[in-house]
Amino acid sequence: MIRLFLAVWILLASAFALSAQDLSTTARIDPSASVVRDAGPGLKVELGLSKGVPYRAYTLTDPPRLVLDFRKVLWDGMTPEGLLQTRRASDLRFGDLHSGWSRLVVDLVGPFAIETAGLQIDNTPKRAQLSVALKPVSDAEFVSLSGAPRTDPGWSVPPRATIAAPRARQDGRRGLTVVLDPGHGGIDPGAERDGDTEADLMLSFAKELKALLRHNTGHRVELTREND
Repeated sequence: MIRLFLAVWILLASAFALSAQDLSTTARIDPSASVVRDAGPGLKVELGLSKGVPYRAYTLTDPPRLVLDFRKVLWDGMTPEGLLQTRRASDLRFGDLHSGWSRLVVDLVGPFAIETAGLQIDNTPKRAQLSVALKPVSDAEFVSLSGAPRTDPGWSVPPRATIAAPRARQDGRRGLTVVLDPGHGGIDPGAERDGDTEADLMLSFAKELKALLRHNTGHRVELTREND
């Protein structure tokens, strides 16, 4: 429940923060404003961005690691060696997750839980700073707080669509069914003139056409209504 609340809170917070942002261009990571470093007894991930992007943060077990997913960002100039400046993480990697999304994974040397996560946006000049702070916790607490969010519309690759087998097309060897729909049945009589109504005229015409089609073609003919 705590994990789900945190993921939803992060998504809502980033959505409000991005309301005034231009989402038509891809954000870039600023290597000079990005670092994974010690912060008290824990560690902190700081990422400088050319603009705010939707994101989510969570931890996974076996092995312990922090995962940050973003709307697609460009990692130009970024290197793992330049980003990783703490011994509380053993390694990290980043890149495209799938079409339109990117991911950063930080391998943790022990159980660290997310303490705070925030995105600060400065529109003049346009830039943003994403900060995620982690604190040391017990193994049991880390397990209870870890796991991928269950609410992830748009984050995962869409499932493969199931397409029904195509129906056999009419090849002329079977009779057709023709359906005629004489409109204006029920409470709407349609146009009226000299005592005649559109509803009555359409029904009469449909019945005559039905008889003509059945006689000349042998096809099955049905009407959507036989009376008013």
